Amino acid sequence: PELLGPDYRLADGEDGREALSGLVGVFARTRPGVLNADPVDESDGGLWMETFARLTGGAVETMPELLGPAAVSSVNELCDCLYVPLKQWCAYQILQVYARDAEPLQSGDDDVAIPPGTERALSAWRDGMDGEEANELEEDVLVAAAWLPERIMSLLEGIAAESDPSHPDSRPPARLMGDLLAWITTLDALDAAGSVDMRNRSSISGYIKKTGALGCIMNAALRVADLDVLKDESIFSCVEVGGRDDFVLQRVAALAVFRSVESLPTLVKTWYGDDCPRFLRQRLGNFVENVVAPATLERELDRIKSATSFGDMSVKGSLVSREVTATYYQDECQLSVTITM
Repeated sequence: PELLGPDYRLADGEDGREALSGLVGVFARTRPGVLNADPVDESDGGLWMETFARLTGGAVETMPELLGPAAVSSVNELCDCLYVPLKQWCAYQILQVYARDAEPLQSGDDDVAIPPGTERALSAWRDGMDGEEANELEEDVLVAAAWLPERIMSLLEGIAAESDPSHPDSRPPARLMGDLLAWITTLDALDAAGSVDMRNRSSISGYIKKTGALGCIMNAALRVADLDVLKDESIFSCVEVGGRDDFVLQRVAALAVFRSVESLPTLVKTWYGDDCPRFLRQRLGNFVENVVAPATLERELDRIKSATSFGDMSVKGSLVSREVTATYYQDECQLSVTITM
């Protein structure tokens, strides 16, 4: 294990990419019982898994450019690993490298292949639509297929059909944990796609809306989430490389709620107004006001500070006043607009 410890210089260049891709492939395609044939208990991953987890943590932090091709080459198998308790943490960390990369899994409108299951869902959705509406929906699905793995699309399309509205918390914890991790991965991929072209965000959001997955995720997550996030505590600590002790269902569920509101505010608002159970409304409202709003504002202000494409316009904001001010300069004149959050 010491060879794969803190010194990761062995994994470098093309040889490093191939080595990491091979290791990730073995991890993604091999049953836990084969990786550790004599576990002490269900949480014992054995020496191989322990070493691989250390390698994963180091690669995510220091060499994501090498890990990216490995994530893409086994992306569907890694999605399956989100439902295997011993593999969930490593699989999620590797998938984050794919999800946050502003590159589609498939490129070229004529070359994007829609998964067979999604083709069947699309056919059902188009039933009764007029031609223009059906064409717009197909375009949305094509964009989603370019950016999302087939396994995640299958999950999104099946989750509403598989969920029991009268017992939304009936799924086993490992299954719910996998659903939430896959959902967060989806939202990260949505944000990456939107950073390339805002039309990607609109299309993928339209596809997600059609699947009906958001309501099922929100319903299940809110029932188990630990929403008592302290002011000096990061909502993201549960999925950070150094936060494995916080990688538990209650914390991940809270992050899933946070990311849903942050990335899909319009869909969440519609669900809140039409379908959110009454006993969950106050809980969600307090969480949005006390945690989501200030944290989202802080994240957006950080993005503004790091942006370099404003040209003759300057943008600044304050967490204290919760105001964002944009000032446009032209010759000796200036025009300012202030938005209070």
